[in-house]
Amino acid sequence: MSDPPSPAGLPDGAAVRRWARRQSRKEPVGTWKILDRIYTVLISVLVGGALVAHQLSTLSALGERRRLDLSLDPAWMAVSVVAAVAVCAIRPLMRLGPVCLRPHEATWWLALPVERVGLLRPVALVLIALAACAGALIGLVVSALGAAGWGGALAWGAAMAAGAALLVITLIGAQVEGRTRRAPELVTASAAGLALVGAVALPFPTSAAAHAVTGAVGAAMALAAVAAWRRHGPRLGEVHDAVLVEVSLRAHSARVSSQSLDTRALGRLLSPEPRLPGRPCSLPLAAVGAVLPRPFAVALAVAQADLLVLARQPQRWWRLVLSAIIALGLQLVPGAGALAMAGAHVVGVWLAVLTVAEPARRAWFDPGPEEQLPGGSTALSAGHLLVPTALMSAWSLVVALPQLLGPSDARTGLVLATMILAGLGWGGAALRAGMRPMPDFFEPPMPSPVGPVAPWLGQAVVAGYDAAVLCAAPTALLAAGVTPSWLLLGLQAVLTALVIAWGMSDGSLER
Repeated sequence: MSDPPSPAGLPDGAAVRRWARRQSRKEPVGTWKILDRIYTVLISVLVGGALVAHQLSTLSALGERRRLDLSLDPAWMAVSVVAAVAVCAIRPLMRLGPVCLRPHEATWWLALPVERVGLLRPVALVLIALAACAGALIGLVVSALGAAGWGGALAWGAAMAAGAALLVITLIGAQVEGRTRRAPELVTASAAGLALVGAVALPFPTSAAAHAVTGAVGAAMALAAVAAWRRHGPRLGEVHDAVLVEVSLRAHSARVSSQSLDTRALGRLLSPEPRLPGRPCSLPLAAVGAVLPRPFAVALAVAQADLLVLARQPQRWWRLVLSAIIALGLQLVPGAGALAMAGAHVVGVWLAVLTVAEPARRAWFDPGPEEQLPGGSTALSAGHLLVPTALMSAWSLVVALPQLLGPSDARTGLVLATMILAGLGWGGAALRAGMRPMPDFFEPPMPSPVGPVAPWLGQAVVAGYDAAVLCAAPTALLAAGVTPSWLLLGLQAVLTALVIAWGMSDGSLER
């Protein structure tokens, strides 16, 4: 058997990609169509740039920053939230490659005797360019929040763009090497923590010297990104074909799930598998259940499994932290509007419920292990209710700190009781989000004033999280500054009971 040809003797993958693009076009792209595309892009850039430029010029014309008596700096807070979002997005990006091919490309191109670098380099460059553009836009927003002027816009835009590109290239390097790196998560989480400290203790830098330092940091990250790309770019061909096929199929399934608005399937695809245990676990909840009657033992066994699933997925805890920052951040800004504080609270609740619903979601997709337990559907649903309820109760107390630590009066007890009841209800919402029945995607569309609407749209998108928002109505009023009262407490008790019954009902349905 002869030796396989060397990479230097293989056809160019980029040439194969160009040939496939030419052959797949039904008709040549005319000059007018090209001009139309250029016109659309230019108009979009000019309109967006004019809006940002007006904001920046307004801030620069003031000569000094317009600032309320804030407890948190909005610009630093935005940097912290962006870094926290990046931490939460790292694992899903690694689940999707980040470099992948479309299914038909993986089917046809990977079977060809061509070098792989030319096939994969365009995908990697597009990802890096998108990350850099998103980072630059975020940098402009941060500079506008900090009233940093044009110098700050350039410095922060360049720094954010370089940081985003460096992060994506680092993830590409991890894919090439075939191993998971913890450094990107640790560095990004450290940046989020430092920005949060800056939001509390430091004013946002607006001097020319500060802009120079920010630009220097951005230049250093850009050099690091170039060096990392020169190291990992030529090695893209080392990614195994089986890995490319797997991530390509997963990315295609995620795209189909997003287009069909099946949020539960999308979350399952983007969630990494739990880490394998490094040592035996004592299973304390299951040990307690061993001496209890069978229904309680089954419920505690299910709760123990749910706790293990969350404990072996560290990114879930980062999402809980991010949701708490979102729900709590605006409450620490006295100048924020009531509607904005209530909206941020609801968004934080939604993200937290989405996070703690993961064990129930996994159990719905894979009910095999639970079917071996000697318990009915009620005991199983109650078991899936325990861990989300405990976590959301603790989370509710964290986001209620501004009310609990405010002026001491007799209403602190009302706030405490209302938030604990809300945490119980959010646990029921997490159960409903994970165990909701699958919508019928084949139902014919219904007529409406805006055109045909799929009847399963609401069930696929908001089922489960609608219960979380409903249960968050009284607590959102508290976050907006409404005085605690027995009426709010009673309303919260009714909504909590309704949502828990709702979740238990969905959990008892046949899957």
